[in-house]
Amino acid sequence: MRLIFLDSISGYLVVFILLAASFVHVNALYDFANLPQAVFIQTSSFALLFLLCLKAYKDHKKTLSMSVLDTALLFFFLWGLISLFWSTNRYESLQVVIHWSACGVIYFAVSRLQPEKWQEKMMIALVLSCLGIALLGCAQSLFDISLVTQVVPPAATFGNKNMAAHFVCLTVPFSIALFFKEDSVRFRILCLLTLFSGLCFLFFAATWAAWGAVITAGCFIAGSFIFKNYQLKKERRIPTKAILVVIGIFLLLTVGFNQSKWGNDLKNSVVAAYKNKIVNPQGSFNTRYMIWQNSLQMIKERPFTGYGLGNFKIFYPFYRTKAVNEFNFNALHQPRNVHNDYIQIGVELGITGLLFFVLILFTAFWNIFILLKYSDLPSDRKITVLCLGGVLVAFMVICLASFPMYRSVSALIFFATLGMISSFNHGKQRKCILRFPSFVALLSAIIILLMNLFILRFNVGNLQSDYYYKIAQQAEKRGRWSEAIDASLQANKHNPHNMEALSTAGLAFARTGNLQQSIQSLEAVLQTYPYNVNALINLSSAYKESGNEEKTLATLKQILKILPDDGNSLKGIANIYLRQKKYEQALIYFEQAVNVLADNAKIHANLGYLYGRKKSFTRAAGEYELAIRLDPSLYRVHKSLAVIYSKYLNDERKSSYHRSKYLESQVR
Repeated sequence: MRLIFLDSISGYLVVFILLAASFVHVNALYDFANLPQAVFIQTSSFALLFLLCLKAYKDHKKTLSMSVLDTALLFFFLWGLISLFWSTNRYESLQVVIHWSACGVIYFAVSRLQPEKWQEKMMIALVLSCLGIALLGCAQSLFDISLVTQVVPPAATFGNKNMAAHFVCLTVPFSIALFFKEDSVRFRILCLLTLFSGLCFLFFAATWAAWGAVITAGCFIAGSFIFKNYQLKKERRIPTKAILVVIGIFLLLTVGFNQSKWGNDLKNSVVAAYKNKIVNPQGSFNTRYMIWQNSLQMIKERPFTGYGLGNFKIFYPFYRTKAVNEFNFNALHQPRNVHNDYIQIGVELGITGLLFFVLILFTAFWNIFILLKYSDLPSDRKITVLCLGGVLVAFMVICLASFPMYRSVSALIFFATLGMISSFNHGKQRKCILRFPSFVALLSAIIILLMNLFILRFNVGNLQSDYYYKIAQQAEKRGRWSEAIDASLQANKHNPHNMEALSTAGLAFARTGNLQQSIQSLEAVLQTYPYNVNALINLSSAYKESGNEEKTLATLKQILKILPDDGNSLKGIANIYLRQKKYEQALIYFEQAVNVLADNAKIHANLGYLYGRKKSFTRAAGEYELAIRLDPSLYRVHKSLAVIYSKYLNDERKSSYHRSKYLESQVR
């Protein structure tokens, strides 16, 4: 009886996680969507793992079966865990490992639950979640609802419309599966409403990756259904009629929407989005393409092991010009993800990890093929299998242009879908059966409980740190530097690995004149994030204000390794060499700086001085003329021009003019 009770508690906990995860949102946080969703999933999943260990302890069989898909996932997880040994920043790696492990627990639980009893409940949870997110997103678009924070609306609870659209893409196929599975009119109406609301939200979001995913998934489901239709018709004719009804309703609604004012506005916005993102050289697609090219160079550097999970953003700044110059990269815009999970997994886990990931997908689709071709499942179950395949297809398409494996809820749905596919074959496939004594299950339960307490404490610290970091960011924007220091230090206290907070503290210390603490804070940031451009720029300024020219010079050169065309760094290095009377080096850097900062009068004036020292008087005069034209307040330039025109270029008229201008400035 207790075993049945534990089984029920585990099943309902899985259903609750799938239902509630997408609605977790904390406005008070800086990362108000993904972070709280991750904390909720991880805490709930490890509590679920504790229940599974107790269930294994109570189970008299004391066996653990491993299917081929289980094994592929295990290899993938282990390789990610092993990558901690060569990761430069283990904190970033650990965050990914913890979340993937939590999602792996969901996979394990779902794959072991009886599909006849629990799969329908899980699909209902996902359909209700999809409906809620789609309706909220549509309401945000139509009525400008601002109950939850949004960065790029309409975003529902995800902060960014792309993330919300990806969630809808991954959950809409469950409404199709449930439509054919249920005979109840109410359930079918719910499924149609979810399908329509989801598609409407995708219209309002107008994200090309989401539409590509949902169209590809739809083609997969429809094509597979038609291909298998001759078998399905013998068993049950209703699905054929029903799918025609769904298609008919969808076409009518699409035509109606297309003819409405909203439809026309949407078409105009889609055309504008296409021109901005695809045609525009600085659009999002072209920017991603440049990141992909540079990231492939990273894979070439470490093809077998990669750089370690979560470490793409640590090393990418150094590679941003290796293949092409990603011109959108700057101190404020530094990519945290590749926007292509296949490439990012290749960067972080090497080709080895990428092969394990591809093996997971291949094994999942092989299971689908076996279920459709050789199993004796009824037609409604086969349609469910097709729809699960559609979810995987949508996920794979999204992986081409985004990073669902590194988002909390998207990764959850992916692993839950794999679990549902595996549950159909559980007990039928060839598998490895591991036997263990009772004390192993009990000991595992105790270890999991302690680990869950540790992860809970870790995540509470993350939440508190993120809360104070938001306060620090708000204070920085308003120029309240003392408040920014206090909030940043609180953020760093709750999470010593929050280097963004420490970077903010470093800037705030510099603004309040506390240069030594500013330097200490920023140097600490660069120990774990050596290519953080923002920290490097602020550190170079702190070194400069403290009078340490050698460290200023070294830091500016480090910036140039990442941003070779950064005009301020080039100018700063040139000025240092000029003060040190290293005129040849100064001239080299000033000539590079002027290509970027063509309107900077002082650079032109310094070039005039350096060309004069080289006796290139014509070029010197030209630079001086440009300098005085850009900034008439540089009256000393008139004196230099008067000397050059009189003594070296034999132009007394111009010499007299500039001499008079210089004398006028002296009188004033």
